[in-house]
Amino acid sequence: MNSVLNERYLHSHMTNNIDSPDFVAAYVRSLYAASVAERFDTQDSWASDAVTLIAFDDPQKLISIVLRVLDTDPPDEILPVLAAGPLEDYLCHCGIDAIENLERLVENNAQLRNLLGGVWKNSMSDLVWERVQKIWDRTGWDGN
Repeated sequence: MNSVLNERYLHSHMTNNIDSPDFVAAYVRSLYAASVAERFDTQDSWASDAVTLIAFDDPQKLISIVLRVLDTDPPDEILPVLAAGPLEDYLCHCGIDAIENLERLVENNAQLRNLLGGVWKNSMSDLVWERVQKIWDRTGWDGN
């Protein structure tokens, strides 16, 4: 029973603190460690674990995480992981709601528009994928 309670506490603690600057900083550090040093088990890996949980439990929160990370002016090395991770998961899990939200957001956010250039179709519907391609900026992705 204690392990179940500990797991629930950990899950709640990790996923309820996504608005804190500490969470965002830890997430950026964990993405950097994973993308540059290929180290996945760091002191900040809890933040990546939280994002993974959120992707399955409450994927609507993923766009907030992506935007918060972009607000930190993150290192270029983490952008592919951010695009193919939480942004792509947001589109895959939230579909039409996600693309409608993103269509509004990219009107005033060139950085987000460019980040969309790094997502893959994955399990998105054809309709969502077509709309992603209409709003993305592929500059800097795959030699563009």
